[in-house]
Amino acid sequence: MKQNTIVALCVLLLVAVGVAVVGTQAIAGQEPTPEREHDDEVPSNVTISTSPAIQTSTTQTNTYTVVATDPDAVNISQLESFGEVSTHSGRLLEVHLSPNATQDVAALPWVEEVRLAAAPVPTQTNSGENASSLGVAQLHEAGVTGEGARVGVIDAGFDTGAPGVGSNTVDTRQFTTPSGSDHGTAVAQIVTQTAPNASLYLATARTPPDLAAALEYFSDNDVDVVVMAIGFPTLNDDGQHVLAEPIAQARADGALVVASAGNQRQSHWEGRFLDTNGNDFHEFSGAVGERQCIPSCTRLAQPGRLVAVLDWEREGDGSEYRIGLYDPSTNEVFAGSVPRYETRDDKRQYLQTQVTERPVDLVLWNTAGPANDDLEIHLYDRRMADPVGRSSISPPSDAPAALSVAAYARSQEQTASYSSLGPTDDGRTQPSITGYTDIAVERYDGPFGGTSAAAPYVAGVAALIEGATSADQSPAMLTRRLQANSTDINTPGTDNVSGAGLLNASATVTISQNSSTGRNSTTAVYEPNSTPAAYDGDDDGQISISELAVAGQAYVRGELTVAELATVGRAYINSTG
Repeated sequence: MKQNTIVALCVLLLVAVGVAVVGTQAIAGQEPTPEREHDDEVPSNVTISTSPAIQTSTTQTNTYTVVATDPDAVNISQLESFGEVSTHSGRLLEVHLSPNATQDVAALPWVEEVRLAAAPVPTQTNSGENASSLGVAQLHEAGVTGEGARVGVIDAGFDTGAPGVGSNTVDTRQFTTPSGSDHGTAVAQIVTQTAPNASLYLATARTPPDLAAALEYFSDNDVDVVVMAIGFPTLNDDGQHVLAEPIAQARADGALVVASAGNQRQSHWEGRFLDTNGNDFHEFSGAVGERQCIPSCTRLAQPGRLVAVLDWEREGDGSEYRIGLYDPSTNEVFAGSVPRYETRDDKRQYLQTQVTERPVDLVLWNTAGPANDDLEIHLYDRRMADPVGRSSISPPSDAPAALSVAAYARSQEQTASYSSLGPTDDGRTQPSITGYTDIAVERYDGPFGGTSAAAPYVAGVAALIEGATSADQSPAMLTRRLQANSTDINTPGTDNVSGAGLLNASATVTISQNSSTGRNSTTAVYEPNSTPAAYDGDDDGQISISELAVAGQAYVRGELTVAELATVGRAYINSTG
């Protein structure tokens, strides 16, 4: 009889785990009206009349990231003889230099590399859906509100007077001049909508040295969870970039670093250079031939800024490439890229220009060398007709110590079409987990979307766990709990689309009904390999129905083996006769 009770309980728990993904609404999209056709190849008589879109003066001061060989080897006074040092954290320094001074800085014995500072990209996009944070209302009603949890947010700026921000903010720090507050404010609001009593620490940052300094600041303040809803698509996505080490240190100091996976799936291409017809123009895969339509071959490009970046490994064979924008109506490449920087490992071409509403195709051509390289292209805030979504994870979420968050489109009941995919370039499975997006916040008239919304939602749920447990939760424990309480929504198991699956917030903290008092109480999730005595509230070696429920839910999520559940079940049977 008692065994049947246990089985029934486990079945009920299985049903409860799936509740949070039910009840989504579909919103129909509109198909674009066909506006143009295209040919596969770039005509042989094409005019390449491009001047560099960005001129680099030898006297103009630019912002560079200087990477030292060792933190103890940094010589700031020596560096200040070349330019102004604005931020320093560990091996990373932000320095304002003229381009003609970079070679002298790179020659310093303690300098590993000098590169133009990478610019962050907010991982926000709008899909037209609208909803509040899902799956947390029951927890709030039970008093699970993130009380006592400390959450650090890194962004370009914040409005500390905004609802859900000012009253929760304990401290702020600016590592750079703020460049807008809407995005950061919305991210902070999603954290507090999910965990309304969490304490906020807000850091304004822009470059990798800024982010490293912000993470150090959070560690000094014993922050439990850090959320970064910004990305650096142009950093190498192999987990070995300049932010991997600061993120690992933050995790070692006790903070779970939650990062947006990025919205690059439809804006990313990578592959080996291919030129079968010998005209030096690369042949993209699929039907687009040598021309990658932006945003598609049936739509005109919208007016505004267009930024594209091309990267490839530096192999010492002299191979060089360039990207440009081609207008098929004029048969002209009207904008071309310029070298942005070179490191000892890779090279980069950078294109930035303003476009009018016109037909625009991205083209790539070889300018020197054997042209046998693997290349990678990122578009900022634009889509391409034939992207390669694989390995589009946006750093720093690819760092081994980060929890990378994909976005879930409720209307499609799957990860959003823009949400970046793994694996990382070194073969690791990413993202780590998927969170809800398109969340209504006070700052925006419409929903706040993209992985920029999904990451603070997951960070808020982590804060709920932290606040609901008496002991400090390590980053490993929080990660295990979040991933274990996720509903598989793609291929079985952890995958490169959704990670462990869609986070089920209500299952991360068990709410059990106390039969003697009638009050709701929160109970920490069962830890693997715990003994039945770990659940005993009366020191009698027995176990209660509430404690059995905790163990049963842990079994459903895979944290508890059937043998361990049987041990707990026997203790329950013994306690009830």
